[in-house]
Amino acid sequence: MRVVAGFMVKALHRHSEIAVRTSDPARLSFVHAPANMPGKLRQRTLEYLREVLMEGPGKLSHREAEICAGIIMGYSTEAIGLNCMISVNTVATHRKRAYAKLGISSQNELFLRYFSAVRRFQSDLEE
Repeated sequence: MRVVAGFMVKALHRHSEIAVRTSDPARLSFVHAPANMPGKLRQRTLEYLREVLMEGPGKLSHREAEICAGIIMGYSTEAIGLNCMISVNTVATHRKRAYAKLGISSQNELFLRYFSAVRRFQSDLEE
């Protein structure tokens, strides 16, 4: 499963890069990389993901959900730490606890589990 997850993440990432570069508006509805998203959309998506993660099966804490939402959106550990005003070691600790609660062991598994939630949310905003 990890091999498939790794392949899927790479393929989805590549697809999102293509969607961001294209001028075809129909393809731009795909999840955009955080750096290419308008600020309000990026913030609303992060808030939505945080809520989904706190209410979901793992019942993550606010901070754990905030960390995982940042990971799903493609932020680095350093960027998440800066956004949350915590150290990279604290980010790693929250990430480990969140992964344990969710029963996952990698970023790929987290991404695969919640990627569809991001797509649904962003497509609902566009309608």
